[in-house]
Amino acid sequence: MARAPPPACWQRNKPRGKPQLSRDNFIANRTLATCRRSGPGKVMKRISTAPLFLLLFLAAVISPAKDQNKPLTGPDLLRQLEAGFAADVAKHGHDAFLTYFADDGVEVVDGGGFNTKEEMRKQPPWPEGTTLTWTPVKAEMAASGDLGYTYGNYVYTAKNKDGKLVANHGKYTSIWKKQKDGQWKVVVDMGNSSPDPKAK
Repeated sequence: MARAPPPACWQRNKPRGKPQLSRDNFIANRTLATCRRSGPGKVMKRISTAPLFLLLFLAAVISPAKDQNKPLTGPDLLRQLEAGFAADVAKHGHDAFLTYFADDGVEVVDGGGFNTKEEMRKQPPWPEGTTLTWTPVKAEMAASGDLGYTYGNYVYTAKNKDGKLVANHGKYTSIWKKQKDGQWKVVVDMGNSSPDPKAK
């Protein structure tokens, strides 16, 4: 393979009457001169910054992982509780609804009275096709950290007297309280029906 000729500037400035430097020697001399101009301090400075960049990278990667493992508190905890509550009810219906109530918890019946947990246990399972979903709009935690509330919208779907599934819309409020064993339970749950928001 033919090598490319040395740079023109080197041809013009090459010493006369002295043996020509080989192209490899020319490149080596240019590299050496560059290193001399840079000085050992600059080279070392470049090398010494490498560990710093590595530490910054590791901190950026590890910090989010720690935050993800941090337990939720305040309104975020209440939203997480509501999400778990809704997911279990979607899978298991009435039975799951009961498990989230405190022993002294009550349900405020829309257009009716109050149901204790014992009275709710006596209710029959939901008919096939019945679903209850809800979405919190607001969550707030007391300064004590052991009492909070959420409120939002729900959709209760059940069969009417003709056997057709009908969606009923409404608003709800749940009051959560931390129990002696550390678990969070609903102590008051209430809801009232409202028109379908899409029908407006």
